[in-house]
Amino acid sequence: MTSPGVEEARASGLYVSDTAARLSRAVVVTVCAAYAVVNLAGAYTNYRGVDAVVCTLCAAAILTLQLTCFSRLGAPLGWAGRAVALAAMAVLVYLPAVWLGVPFLAFGGFLAGSLLLALPSWAGVPAYLAVTAVAGVLQRRVEGLEPDSLYSIFYSISATGLTGLVIFALSRLARFVRQLHDARDELSRMAVAQERLRFARDAHDLLGLSLSAVTVKAEVVDRLVDTDPKAAHSELRELLAVSRRTLGEVRMVVAGAAELSLPEELRSARSVLDAAGVDVSVLGEDVELPDAVSALFATMLREAVTNVLRHAKAGSCHVAIARRGDEARLVVTNDGVQEAADDAGGAGLENLRRRFGGLGGSVVAERDVDEFSLAGRLPV
Repeated sequence: MTSPGVEEARASGLYVSDTAARLSRAVVVTVCAAYAVVNLAGAYTNYRGVDAVVCTLCAAAILTLQLTCFSRLGAPLGWAGRAVALAAMAVLVYLPAVWLGVPFLAFGGFLAGSLLLALPSWAGVPAYLAVTAVAGVLQRRVEGLEPDSLYSIFYSISATGLTGLVIFALSRLARFVRQLHDARDELSRMAVAQERLRFARDAHDLLGLSLSAVTVKAEVVDRLVDTDPKAAHSELRELLAVSRRTLGEVRMVVAGAAELSLPEELRSARSVLDAAGVDVSVLGEDVELPDAVSALFATMLREAVTNVLRHAKAGSCHVAIARRGDEARLVVTNDGVQEAADDAGGAGLENLRRRFGGLGGSVVAERDVDEFSLAGRLPV
């Protein structure tokens, strides 16, 4: 099953499979090894015995440095590490040439490409051009200015430069593919974390009041079952309706399609608070609000009522809805001061602040002398 992060990465064009990352690495290794083999094959026409062995060892060392220090796909080396590796590469390219002669300078392309990879562009490009020019200068010193030697000089310069460019381009491309692959993994991890937060937030916001309502209704039924069976039966039907709605809300949370309705939440709040013995009054019930504002106000109302049932020993609760100009307000006030105020820093209010802030609004919890209020505002 494809993770949410992978789907988002595909949608944004940043998806890179594991196969692509491995293939890019294989291409770099193959091309670098092929250049080394071709250069060795050309050098072997001039070297025999000990010279061939020295040439092979130096070529192997240059290839190893290239793949482990400059064309690596992981985190780049620090300045000190790059300086040491470049110095070692220069020694391996130019020192054997003193003994083996100009043919070994074919490996100068590895040094040229490594300079582009290891240094910033303002330093790497001049260094690359210098190494390329050195290949032609050394070729000229050996062959002089004879007409037949001009082709060899041009070939030496172009071969060194093109080898460096190919190694640089393929290495950077492979590194870019790896970075995209890592970004895909990070995006997937972030998507999983966001989904967990979404599930926890929706479960808290949607199920808190429903479960509290089930508890309150069950307590009412327990009190009335002996003294007033008819009323107990009526409350039991409401309890069944609440439990069915709670089941639907659980399914909505799992599906990520949780959406509340303010009018429905007002009716539910009246029913639950009445059952808990709390007097309820609503002002502005007919105010028309956009769907997004209505849903968020419904979430806030649910959180406020949940806090009244769980934490506040309130005798009355007042709900006021108003819309003035381009701003809508919802204020829920109850007289359960101490307990409600003590819960003002809970996870539910923090979720509300985050949601309201995402739409440019705010939520404020205030404690007065004899009441506690929760006020939310949103731009319309």
